[in-house]
Amino acid sequence: MDKIIALVSGLDSFCYLGQYISKYKIEVLIFNYGQRSQQGVEQTTYLINSLTEKHSFLIRRTIQLQALKFLYPKSQQINKYGLIEPIYQPKVVLSLRNTIFLTIAIAYAKTVGAKKVIIGATTDDASPYLELPKFPDLNSSYLLNLEKLLDIGCPPWAPGPVEIWSPARSGMSKAKNLRNGFEIFGDLIFQTWSCYLGDADLGGERQCGRCYGCVRRKEVFEQARIEDKTKYEI
Repeated sequence: MDKIIALVSGLDSFCYLGQYISKYKIEVLIFNYGQRSQQGVEQTTYLINSLTEKHSFLIRRTIQLQALKFLYPKSQQINKYGLIEPIYQPKVVLSLRNTIFLTIAIAYAKTVGAKKVIIGATTDDASPYLELPKFPDLNSSYLLNLEKLLDIGCPPWAPGPVEIWSPARSGMSKAKNLRNGFEIFGDLIFQTWSCYLGDADLGGERQCGRCYGCVRRKEVFEQARIEDKTKYEI
């Protein structure tokens, strides 16, 4: 059975994990980089732990990268009221964050002999904002180039190449990926975290329902025609 490395952090990546869970040995990497929403780390950890009880070929590893918060100080300074904007804003994008994660994941994949790294980027993530992708380092063409570049950067004796796969590479939208995940995981998907706020801001386990992450989450459930059982403040 081949091995893959899965980056899991929220709804999209958790749903995409379902496409591989019965076919591969999987090591799930959860990155704790000092993000404001620590509830997301906790929820993802809980969900992956619940899956390891049923899937013996699934392993969870949490990568501590709290030093990254010094690369993105503004993301820590925005208060609750600066994060509840319901529409996309460029300031929500942390430059090259996913590139950093993927570089670590591919370096690890080379070490353990995994042939694929998966990430939850969908075709929606490449939709334009002022003629540029909303999330530039989740764009499929960028990920394919990154895959090639990182292979070139590895020594010739390292196993490889390692492919980067995502819903977008398979032509899947958020809604299609969500439907696939729901078929496999059922109500577990409602326990994923999309809110830009953390439990310290919300005072509980409910997601705010107002920020761009929550609004987009609601839209995707509606597009997928799945009743959204997520707990929101509003």
